Amino acid sequence: MPLAEKWRAITVVGNVVLKHTRERFQYRLGFVTGEEAAALVRLQGHILSVAPKPLPLYVRDAKYFAEGAEESGCIVGAWHDDRLIAYSVLQVPPESEENYGVLMGIPADELHCVGHAAGSGVHPEYRHNNLHKNMIVLRNDFALDNGYVHLCGEVLPTNAASIRNHLAGGFFLKGFKVDKFDLDAYLLHKDLRIAPQLTDEPTKEWDINDVEWYRRMLGDGFWGFRLSKRGDWLLTCGRFS
Repeated sequence: MPLAEKWRAITVVGNVVLKHTRERFQYRLGFVTGEEAAALVRLQGHILSVAPKPLPLYVRDAKYFAEGAEESGCIVGAWHDDRLIAYSVLQVPPESEENYGVLMGIPADELHCVGHAAGSGVHPEYRHNNLHKNMIVLRNDFALDNGYVHLCGEVLPTNAASIRNHLAGGFFLKGFKVDKFDLDAYLLHKDLRIAPQLTDEPTKEWDINDVEWYRRMLGDGFWGFRLSKRGDWLLTCGRFS
C-alpha cells in the first residue's frame, strides 16, 4: 500500500519543551519515507539503550522500517529541525493467525480492515510533550482514510506510557497473549467507527502489572479504559455497550 501523495504532503507543526534545558522549540509531524530507515534504526537504538528491561519495543531492522514506510502501512514521524525524534508504525497484517483481529474476535469478513499499531518510540529528551498522542491521532486518520477501521496492537504491562497514551486516545485493553519472547502482553483495540459507552456497572481498578487480575477482568467481560498513577500504575476496567 504505497503512501498516497496527499498524505506525503501533510505536515503538522507544534511547539514542545526540551526535557533538560527547558528550551522551547518547534517540531513538525508527518510521514517517514523508506529512505529514512537508517534514521529510524538509530533512533530506535538510542531509545532501547536507556529503556528498562524487559524492553518495551521489539528491535526492528532497516528492512522492516523501509517496507513499513513504503509498502505495508505507514510510519508517522516527528522532527526537530532535520532530526527524527519520534515515530509510530501502522502495519497492515495478513488475514491469518498473525492478525491480532483473530485474537480479538473480529469477524472474519472484517479482518482485511485490521491495521496493527506496530510500535512507537520517542527520544527520551523529547518526552512528556504529547508527541506520542499526536502521532496516534495522525496514524488513526491515515488508517480510517485507507479503510482500516480496526486498529489493534500489543503492549507489555510494563510500558505504562504507551498504554496510557493509547487509552487516552480511545483504545481499550481487550485481550491477552504471550509474545514471541514468552512475555505476557496485553492487546489494544480501537474501532474507528464507533465509541463504546461505559455502562452503569461499577468499574474496577488494580495494578496494571497484575496479569492474572487483568485476565480475570477480560473473562468477566471488562475492558481496560484508563491508566492512572497513584503510587503504582492503576488500570481501570469497566463494561461497555
